[in-house]
Amino acid sequence: MKCREFLKRLRRYGAKIIESEGKGSHVMIYFGERRVSTPFHAGVDYDPRFFKSICKQLGIDPTEIL
Repeated sequence: MKCREFLKRLRRYGAKIIESEGKGSHVMIYFGERRVSTPFHAGVDYDPRFFKSICKQLGIDPTEIL
């Protein structure tokens, strides 16, 4: 899955994504009280384990997003 698609799914789930707070090619993702910085390379396919790790850090069940 591409990062852009993953971020769209997170937005639909209720996460807040702020591009201006990340450094370089990173974005900040907020979900409730949790936050995580994530690299954003729109056209790159990431390993599904990477997305599962981000979901775990945010406290989201990965099966609901992926």
